[in-house]
Amino acid sequence: GKPCTIALLLKDAVDSLSSSVCKLSSRKTVDLIRRVYIFRQLSDHHCLLLANSARAITRLQGDVMTREGELASQFFMILSGDLIETQKGRTVRTLSKFDYFGEQGLLHDKV
Repeated sequence: GKPCTIALLLKDAVDSLSSSVCKLSSRKTVDLIRRVYIFRQLSDHHCLLLANSARAITRLQGDVMTREGELASQFFMILSGDLIETQKGRTVRTLSKFDYFGEQGLLHDKV
């Protein structure tokens, strides 16, 4: 199958919002962050802080992103391709470009 490219945002990025250090980042990454409901009210400065922490990763069909029951501390946004979410071995939904998951774990250390 076709590879799926995903933007990864670690919990450390959210913790960095109180930091005064900010590297400039591309407008495209900030625009992607603004698409996420929980980040929509952030200032440009805070979006840049998050953008500086985001990394693009590529996973192949069948690769596991997270495991059910693990503590969630990462946020993912699909940049290209499709990602199939399963629970107990059953397909729950298919995520596509600009869909995201992991926001609750990122903010609240949830399983």
